[in-house]
Amino acid sequence: EPVKAPIEVRPLDEYLRTPIEKLSGPPAKSGKWKFYRGVNLNGPAITIDGNKWQGDDAPNFVCNDRAIDGPGVALMPPTNKARAKMIHSFRWNRGVKMKVTRVPRGRYAVYAYLWEDNNPETLSISLQGKVVERNYYSGRQGQWRRLGPWITNVNDGEIEITSTGGAANFSGIEIWRAVER
Repeated sequence: EPVKAPIEVRPLDEYLRTPIEKLSGPPAKSGKWKFYRGVNLNGPAITIDGNKWQGDDAPNFVCNDRAIDGPGVALMPPTNKARAKMIHSFRWNRGVKMKVTRVPRGRYAVYAYLWEDNNPETLSISLQGKVVERNYYSGRQGQWRRLGPWITNVNDGEIEITSTGGAANFSGIEIWRAVER
């Protein structure tokens, strides 16, 4: 059987057809990490990849962007039921702003789940005021991605994610905390 290229270099169509059942945390080469928090935007508390995520009503979380649910759109790549439920419920805006507050001082790895429910958009995403994804292209209807990890140090108790440009569909945020030695 031929060796498959890493998913990052496979053709887009093959990637979009390859089911994603489980995703892990940040790469070991970036340090040791522990799951800190996940928030299912516009959705209920849920368990994803064995980690307990909070719902959109989570304490110390603020996002006032439009809440939308699009369960009828087939996801690409296919994924498990829990992740699909999280992806289909989302917050939408041309300038999304969300904030996690009361975050202990430390080093964090942040992921954001974005997806496209209809027409492609191009947007930029910032973490703590710094652009971490410039001109991100949302792709075809149903296409989703887990972007990151973006590494940041928290000193002021907050993690803020914003977007500019095209309309963004944020489904979830996943945060891992560096384990101190």
